[in-house]
Order: sequence, then C-alpha cells, then structure tokens
Amino acid sequence: MDKSALKERIKRLREVNQVIEKLDPAIRHDAFVLLADYVAGALPDERGKVKDRTLPGAPEDPKEFLAKFDHEKPADNVKLIAAYFYSQFGTAPFTTQELEEAARDAGLIIPDRPDATLAASARGGKRLFKKTQSGAFAPTVHGEKYLKEAYSITKGTHVRPNEESA
Repeated sequence: MDKSALKERIKRLREVNQVIEKLDPAIRHDAFVLLADYVAGALPDERGKVKDRTLPGAPEDPKEFLAKFDHEKPADNVKLIAAYFYSQFGTAPFTTQELEEAARDAGLIIPDRPDATLAASARGGKRLFKKTQSGAFAPTVHGEKYLKEAYSITKGTHVRPNEESA
C-alpha cells in the first residue's frame, strides 16, 4: 500500500470513528463490520455491488485452496486447513470442530485427534499453534511465519462469522 492509499484509509477510518463513537457501545462492533468496506476503500461497481477487496494470497473458496495441495500425511492436512483459516481470518482462533468440518467438506483425511496434532506441531523447536482459554487454537508468531512460507499466503483480515455478533 502506498502512502496516499494509507492516508486515504486513515481519513476514512477517522470518519467512521466519529460515527461509531456516538453509538451505543453494544452495537459499535457490528457497526464497524458494516462500514469496514468503506474504510478499505471498496467502491460500488456499476451495478451498485461492492467490489471484492480480497487480498492476493487470501483465497475465498476453501475447496479451491485445499485442492492446490496434496499431502500424504493426515497431520499435514490439519496444517493445510489451519493455513486456509489464517489466510481468511488471520490469528483468530478456530475450533477443532471447524477444522473437522472443513476437512469433511473438502474430502481430506485428518487424524482422529486434530487437537493433539495442533498441540504437537512445531518447527525448529518452536510451537506453531497455541491453545486459547476457550479451547480453540490460534497460530503463534512462529506458526504465522510457517504458514506464510509453506502455503504462500497472506494474513487474512476478515472477521470470523461467529465473531460478528459477539
């Protein structure tokens, strides 16, 4: 992003902040989610629909992304699905149930205990995932680096669907 684009986003963010700070604190998060496209500079196309602002390296379709890689080890498929989540939602925690659903939908084989796989995943003696207080998993700093390098992805900025109402 160049400096002029950064300045424009900061200007838009300040405009949105002026609106949001006047709202009831209970709805501020939801209001920001609604206005995030404006902050990012998404403009309506000729039919009035907002253009997709997906970052390069952040695939939208999980089946498309997961089909690009062929892992022989089920444990590697767990990291692959975690990479997809990272490309969409950054370091937002994900549950093993979500991981199992994504594997099932894509037809991938994963171990019976993906939680154990995530907890044991390491490179160079550094853990790749950490368990959160809610029992979900999130990539560590070393995990982020590994996922970016191994799968040629960027950190996602989307809000997880279950967090929009939180």
